[in-house]
Amino acid sequence: MNSRQQTGLYQTWRVTRQQVVLGETWWALNDGRVETWWRIDALGGLHCLLNNLEDRPLIREAPEATVPAGVFVDNYTYYLPGFQLETGTLSRGVGPVKILRTLAGGSSGGFDEGFDLVEAKIGDRIIRRDLYGISLNIDPEVYNCAIPCYFVACGFAGADPRGTVKPCREARVEGAELRTITGPDGKVVMQEGVSGVAFLRVPLWLWPNGLYTVQAYGPQGTAKTVISHPQ
Repeated sequence: MNSRQQTGLYQTWRVTRQQVVLGETWWALNDGRVETWWRIDALGGLHCLLNNLEDRPLIREAPEATVPAGVFVDNYTYYLPGFQLETGTLSRGVGPVKILRTLAGGSSGGFDEGFDLVEAKIGDRIIRRDLYGISLNIDPEVYNCAIPCYFVACGFAGADPRGTVKPCREARVEGAELRTITGPDGKVVMQEGVSGVAFLRVPLWLWPNGLYTVQAYGPQGTAKTVISHPQ
């Protein structure tokens, strides 16, 4: 998730329950902040509850979409109107793979937040890029974690000046309880507890150039890798 306030956040979305609403069975989608309700009708049409009213977003075929979870080809787009406009890409058998939310107008109009699928679990099926291994793996790509400005009142949101580059890397940790990053001088520059499957950004822009050792510790042992800054 990228927003006006921060880049490289991660959210876990879950389909948590079902309930009969307006005579139809709906499914609750919880993103950790809010809960939304969705259903599919007998003809394959998508429905959502928007402001307690049933809405049927227009669905059209969409081109191939490439996100951190992989490349998806059997896609459709949907559109939800409102002051916060939402457009998304749905992939058959997977669900949402890309979502973009924009504010409709005013000095703060423009990009609000965007989402790209990193990993999905549907029943026993796990969808993720092959580069992600078990325990610990570092994405070879170097990202720019600067916060861009998309609207007039940028100074109030803490956006970085145009052209700012904040290099960072992405790590996937599974089966560990603690992750540490040690700098070239042998001192720990970051330490945090983790659980389950965790996606983390390594903020390289905060540290001087050199080799950094990333370690994950868990009940089954230790995983370790080294990354170079700059790449």
